[in-house]
Amino acid sequence: MNNWFREPPIQRQKWGETQVLPHVNWGDLFFDLFYVAGAYNLSYIIKSDPSSLSLLYVLGCFAPLMNCFWTQKMIFDARYQLPDDFLHVMLEVLQLCFLATAVLHIRPVADMSLVSSNPDMFLFCLSCWLSLVHGFILNLEIRFWDSKGQDCAKYQSVTTIIEKVPCFLLITIATIYSGYLYYGSNDGGEYGYGSNSTAASHSYDGDGQRTLGAESGLPESD
Repeated sequence: MNNWFREPPIQRQKWGETQVLPHVNWGDLFFDLFYVAGAYNLSYIIKSDPSSLSLLYVLGCFAPLMNCFWTQKMIFDARYQLPDDFLHVMLEVLQLCFLATAVLHIRPVADMSLVSSNPDMFLFCLSCWLSLVHGFILNLEIRFWDSKGQDCAKYQSVTTIIEKVPCFLLITIATIYSGYLYYGSNDGGEYGYGSNSTAASHSYDGDGQRTLGAESGLPESD
């Protein structure tokens, strides 16, 4: 079916031919701009709480942001060229939406650690999971649907999917677990210690100031 709705992807590079560098379009530039915001949000995690735990959260957010979005798109675009038809344009818009959502929900540790009361961690994991599914769909299209290229390119698309399976399993577990804590459990709380942690027991006096008892975990005086 070659029409306005879908045109077959084209293999960009073939064995033995002169290398052809991919053309950077406005969609690629717009994709890169989200990583400026991502770098800002990652740096703010450290700035808001310079600790080893914040560094762990930075690494934990940076790795899926690169593996589920950047490397997946870079590897695919280096091998195939997508035509400007309706289906592939919509898939590219979805990919940008997934990336924007993931970057938006990179928040300080005080927010992302409150999994049971704050959706940031769940939405970040869900966006990464959806991006991997998006990549699987594109590679399955190369393998099983009409595409212009050699048979080796079709088999390589399956290899690409297999290489992403460990990451996909980890993101799936993280998405299910964070979703369960946010939607179906009263447990959780700051740093996963439970709802009785100091973050979950914050209270305020009549002037809107946090009380000393809530901050230290001691009983409050009358």
